[in-house]
Amino acid sequence: MSGLFLIGFGIFALVLTGALPSGSSYADDVQFFPRIIGASIVLVGLAVFIPDAIRYYRSGRFATGDRWVLRPLACLVMGTLAFAILMKPLGFAATAATSAFVGSFAAPFPSFRHRVAVAVTVSVLASIVFIVALGINFPLWPAGF
Repeated sequence: MSGLFLIGFGIFALVLTGALPSGSSYADDVQFFPRIIGASIVLVGLAVFIPDAIRYYRSGRFATGDRWVLRPLACLVMGTLAFAILMKPLGFAATAATSAFVGSFAAPFPSFRHRVAVAVTVSVLASIVFIVALGINFPLWPAGF
C-alpha cells in the first residue's frame, strides 16, 4: 500500500512539473530537478510495491479476500505531512529526523531506541547529501537556534 502511495505521489509531482519551462540537454531549466525527483519517487514506489504484491499474491491471502494493512500507508502520509508542515519552523535537520521517526512506525521496529537511531541517521545523511553535497538552500536549524 505504501508503494502505491509513492507511485501516486511521484505521478502527481510529474504532472505538476509538466507546466514548467523545459530546458535542453545542455542547459537544464527549472523543471529538470523536480522531474528527476518525481521519477525517482515513482521508481522507489514500484520497487516497494512489486515485491509486496508478489508476496501477497503467492501467500494465498489474495484469494481469501484478506485486506491490506493501512498502517504503513498512514505512517508514510503522516511523515510526509510532518516534513511539509515542520520544515519552516524547525529547519531541515530536525524536520528530517521527525519525519523519519514518524515514518518508522510503519515498520515493526522492536524498540523506541531503534526508531530514534533511524531518525538520527536519516537526519544526518539527508543533511550531508542535500545541504552540504548538493548545496540546497534550506535552513539547517530553526531560525533562533
